[in-house]
Amino acid sequence: MSSQKYYPQQQPQFSGYPAQQAPEKKSKAPKILAIIVVIVLLLALIAEFGARWYIKHEITNAMTEASDSRMAEDPKVSLGTTPVLFGLVQGSLPHLEVEVPSSIDVSYEDNDPSRPVITGMPRTHITGKKLSMGENPEDMIFGELTVDAELPKEVMKAEMIANQSGQSGDDLMSQLLQVNDVVPNPKDQTLEVQFSGGLASIVMSPKIEQGQLTMEVSAVKVFGQELPDVLAETLGGAVEDSVDQNTPGGLEARDVRVTNRGLQISLHGTDVHIDELQNSLNEAGQPQQGGQDSPRGGRSNDGAGDDTPAGEDRPGAVGSGGEIFNRAAA
Repeated sequence: MSSQKYYPQQQPQFSGYPAQQAPEKKSKAPKILAIIVVIVLLLALIAEFGARWYIKHEITNAMTEASDSRMAEDPKVSLGTTPVLFGLVQGSLPHLEVEVPSSIDVSYEDNDPSRPVITGMPRTHITGKKLSMGENPEDMIFGELTVDAELPKEVMKAEMIANQSGQSGDDLMSQLLQVNDVVPNPKDQTLEVQFSGGLASIVMSPKIEQGQLTMEVSAVKVFGQELPDVLAETLGGAVEDSVDQNTPGGLEARDVRVTNRGLQISLHGTDVHIDELQNSLNEAGQPQQGGQDSPRGGRSNDGAGDDTPAGEDRPGAVGSGGEIFNRAAA
């Protein structure tokens, strides 16, 4: 009987390892979808960045061109945290904030102290909310607009001089009240207007009445002595007329404070139409210079005008009492 050896059947092997079942193929759709989402988000971020850069660039250029003197630094523009693209699609901007540095400069034409010339814009902080954009730039509407401006004492002095110089030359009160200086007193919240080298002075308190800035005379002094009420009212009234401020259309004065450098004024308005605001600025801010014809109806001190054609702007001239506010809100 022949003996045979039995060898158990073995599984086929490859490279010395038992064969395994092939893994199931996974779908690549989720990975592709994730890549698409990432690309879309990147494109949206790039578009958002581009839109913000463009808007800020345009506003900065507009502010720089609006100022008739060179700015030491560019305005700072903020569009808030809400995505700008969503607002542009809906035709609105939820938030706009602009910080305009001061470019104010006061000089005197032909070194004549009665002919001040103001150029530039005061330091201004502008905050706008819910800006609705129309088909044209003049159709824009601010749902809410706040303008905080700083009015230097040098500018207030120049305005008073210009307004007085534009009044009638035979006005005795105008000849007596020649402004020499404006001294702010933050502690008492008053402004002291000095005349004739400080021999006379009028103390005024800035007030807000019915949305307008007015100056209330609290004391009139000559040689350091307060005048009787009758004379104080007469002299004080002449100065009040020259410094009362008219705010631009659509805006009202909300707060005013006396600081070491002058006045800090806050203007506020709702549903402010850009075209109406611009029209009021153009009407109230017609330029004039001290010693030249005034819109108040007076004539120059020497009875002669300048060679500027009628209706043509005089660059950098001081306008009416609201000229500086108009510069701040422009």
